[in-house]
Amino acid sequence: MTDINVLVDELPRCGRCGGPTLLVVRVPHSLRRPDGVAIHGHRTVALCARCDAEDPVTSGVVAFFVVHESITADTLTAAAPVIREWIDHVTTHPPAYTDADLDDEIATWRAEHDTSGDDASGGGGPDGPDPS
Repeated sequence: MTDINVLVDELPRCGRCGGPTLLVVRVPHSLRRPDGVAIHGHRTVALCARCDAEDPVTSGVVAFFVVHESITADTLTAAAPVIREWIDHVTTHPPAYTDADLDDEIATWRAEHDTSGDDASGGGGPDGPDPS
């Protein structure tokens, strides 16, 4: 496997529950459009202690973080096999998303980024605050 990035710092919130994530992995993927053209890119998959706790594939990584708060030079050797198992699974069994899943993720994102009631522009439209 090449071009796989494991992120452990400055992680996004879980797109499913909005809680903290333990790890995020970016793996290459491709899909084929209906016209046959291949599209290549990266897929970002987050590991959430809450959402993924019951998944047998993620249980090793979740257990690692229960025992160790973070990955350090001293714990890297212990973390590597369980993280590799999870990455191998993610790359060979990509998550399948439905329209309902997408709607849920959009709603979660909007709830986290809701600025209703906050007028970041200062009010008055594109030219700034109203002079009144």
